[in-house]
Amino acid sequence: MLSDKSLEKIKRVFSDFDDVKAVYLFGSYADNKENRFSDIDLGILLKDKYDKKIKLDILSEMAEIGFCKVDLVILNEAPILMKYEIVKHNKLIYKKDNFDSNSYFSSVIRRYLDFNPFLEVQNKYFKERLLNGK
Repeated sequence: MLSDKSLEKIKRVFSDFDDVKAVYLFGSYADNKENRFSDIDLGILLKDKYDKKIKLDILSEMAEIGFCKVDLVILNEAPILMKYEIVKHNKLIYKKDNFDSNSYFSSVIRRYLDFNPFLEVQNKYFKERLLNGK
């Protein structure tokens, strides 16, 4: 689990970036299952038009404050399954004051639920192919 002090340091990094709307913690740290090999997984929602080098800039700032094992996922570019996996536990660790986290959460869940029936069919046929060796 990330300490309150560590979370505050991370929040300060993101507050330096105007393009960052929200940051979600996911993965082993979000599930309190981290170990010495774990990285910190963060899903970042950016403004619609953002500087493409922001990921590198954020990773550099994170390393400067001692967080070298960080995996950043830009939610704007992520497929719906990844977005769902990141936001489903709603571990929001940073947000701009004007960001409506409830609306974003609801939007991702609705889009995932709309897509899920197609995924179930795909998984069914994939499983059949694996079992039948085709």
